[in-house]
Amino acid sequence: MRLKVEQKVIGREDVLTLEATPYETRVQAENIYQLFQATAEKFPKNTALTFLQTGELDEEPIQINHQQLLEKINQAANMFHSLGITEEDTISFLLPSLPETHYTFWGGESVGIVNPINFLLNEAAITELLNTVECKVLVALGPYPALDIWEKVMAIRDKIPTLKAIIQVGGTPVNEEGIYQFNDLLRGFPSDQLTFDRNYSKDDIAAYFHTGGTTGTPKLVKQTHGNQIFSSWANVQMYHFTPQDVIANGMPLFHVAGSLIIGLAPLLAGAEVVILTPGGMRTPLIVKNQWKLAEKYGFTMLGGLPTSLVALKDVPLDGADLSQANYCLTGGAMLPQVTAEQFTERIGIPIGQVFGMTECSGILCIDPREGKTNSNSAGIRLPYTKIEIRTQHADGKVGEKLPLGEIGAIVYQGPNQTPGYLNPIHNQGAFTEDGFLICGDLGRIDEQGYLYVTGRGKDLIIRSGHNIDPLAVEGVAERHPDVLLCAAVARPDSYAGEVVALYVSVKAGSKVMVAELREYMEQNITERAALPKVIYIIDEIPTTAVGKIFKPQLRQDAAKHVYEEELQVLREQGIKVDVQVIDRPGSGMVAQAILDLTQEEQKEKIERKIMSL
Repeated sequence: MRLKVEQKVIGREDVLTLEATPYETRVQAENIYQLFQATAEKFPKNTALTFLQTGELDEEPIQINHQQLLEKINQAANMFHSLGITEEDTISFLLPSLPETHYTFWGGESVGIVNPINFLLNEAAITELLNTVECKVLVALGPYPALDIWEKVMAIRDKIPTLKAIIQVGGTPVNEEGIYQFNDLLRGFPSDQLTFDRNYSKDDIAAYFHTGGTTGTPKLVKQTHGNQIFSSWANVQMYHFTPQDVIANGMPLFHVAGSLIIGLAPLLAGAEVVILTPGGMRTPLIVKNQWKLAEKYGFTMLGGLPTSLVALKDVPLDGADLSQANYCLTGGAMLPQVTAEQFTERIGIPIGQVFGMTECSGILCIDPREGKTNSNSAGIRLPYTKIEIRTQHADGKVGEKLPLGEIGAIVYQGPNQTPGYLNPIHNQGAFTEDGFLICGDLGRIDEQGYLYVTGRGKDLIIRSGHNIDPLAVEGVAERHPDVLLCAAVARPDSYAGEVVALYVSVKAGSKVMVAELREYMEQNITERAALPKVIYIIDEIPTTAVGKIFKPQLRQDAAKHVYEEELQVLREQGIKVDVQVIDRPGSGMVAQAILDLTQEEQKEKIERKIMSL
C-alpha cells in the first residue's frame, strides 16, 4: 500500500506505460493516514524530518524518524479529537515551518479537515478565512520577536464564533482559558494508535487551501484525500523519490509546493525532508550556507521559487561537495532561461520546472528528474491526466481543442483535480462543460508532449510565486477619495519575476502626490507581496472603444520604464538610447533598445548590459 517508484517517468512513453494499468489497481489507500502507517512499518528507523532551527553549520538538528512521525501524527489526531474535532470540522493553523506544523497537518487530516493559512495575511483576511471554514481549533505560533502571528490571533479570536480552542506552539506560555500548549497537551495522548474510529473515503475533504490570497478575499480550494494521494503518487513517479533521498524544503506548509510536492510526497516514499529553518529561504543564513548544508546533510534534491534560485546562483560554493545532489526544481513562476543556464553552469545541478495549481494539489506538469530539463518548458503531463489547449474567447470562456503547437487556454483534468471551491460562486466559470479545470493560463504543447506556458489570462501578476489578483489591488486604490480610475499591471523585475505597477488618474483639482498614495496602499493592502512597487499618476487611463481599461498599453509602459531606468547609465555617457516595447503575436511582449553607437568598445559594453536585463 506504500508509495514507491513503479516506473521512472523520464518521457511521455513512460507515462503511457504506466497508464496501461488502471490507476485504481496501483494505489488502493483511502486516506493519507494509511500511507503514513505503511511508510512507518516499512522504514521505521529512517529519518523522516530534519529540522534546522538556525541554519548555522555547527547546529545540532532535531531529527524524527518515520516511526516517531507516525506516533506524533497519532497523538495530534487524538488531541484534536478530544477537543471535539470530527471529519467535518476544521483545524486551521498559522505556523511557520516546524516539526509541529507537520504533526498538525497530517494529524489534523487524520481526524478532520486542515486549513493552512498564510500567516503574513492581515487580520481582516485571516478572520474572513477562519469564519468561512467555521474554524473550531486554531494552532498558532506563540509570541515570537520576528513574527506578529500571536498578536493577530489575540486581536481576532473573539471574532470567530465557532472557535473552541487555541493551541499555542512555542513562545512564552499564555495561561488563559481556551488556550493550550501544544507539546504539553500532545504528551497526554496515546502515540501507538488512534483512539477513535473513522470511516474514510477518498472523496472525504482533507484540506481547505486558500489561493489568490495575497490581496482581497482568497478563494478556498477543496482537496480530498484522493487528490492528495494521487498528487503524492505522481510526484514519486516523476521525481523518483526513494528512501535514499534527502529533500531540502525551504517553503512554508501553507503553500502546496512546501506541503505536498516536497513535503508529503517524499515523506510517503520513505525519504528524508530537511526543514530549512522556520523562515525557509527567507532566512539569510540558509542562503549563505546552502551549499555547505547540502554537503553536510547530503541533499539529493534542491528546490525553490525562481527568486530563491536567483539568490543562490551567486552564493560561492567554497569547495562544497554537491556530488549527491542531482536535481533542482522550481515553480510558482517561469524561471528566466538565462538564470537557469547560469545556475546550472555555476552549481552543476540541472533545473526542472513544475507547473501547478492549488486546485490540482500542486501539480499539472513536471520536468522529470532524469528527463530533458528545459527551462522554457513546464514539463510533461502526469500519468492518468489530460491537458488540452483550447481556444480562448474574448469573454474568458474556452472553446474547442487546438492542434499541437497552437497557443490557447490551458485546461486540465485528472485525479488530483479539486471537486470545487468551498464557496459555490467561485465554481462559476472555473470548469468546462465536460469537466476540465480552466487554469487561467495560456500555452502550447509540442510534439514531445512538453507544455510551454506563454501567458496568463485575467492579467494575473505573479511575484515570487505569489498569485496577485490586480482587481483586488485596484479595489484598495479605488477607495482613495482622490482616485478617479486605476489599473494594476505586472512590471518585469529581475529578482521577483514580476511586481505590481499601479497606474492612477485622479479627480479634477486633486493635488494628491505619489507619496500619499503609497502610504495609503501600505496601510490598506492585505499582504506586502501585493504592495505596488511603483505608482504612476497619469492624465488618463487608456481604454478601448467600448470603455474598458486597455491594460496591454500599461504593461508595455511599465516594461519600458524598467529598461529606461536600466539604460540611463548609457545616456549619461552621451549615448542616444531609444527604448520601444511592443506586443508581438506569438512571442508576447518584446523590448527593443535602439542605440546610436560610435565605438566598438561601447558596443560590446552595451551588448553585455542588455544581455543582463
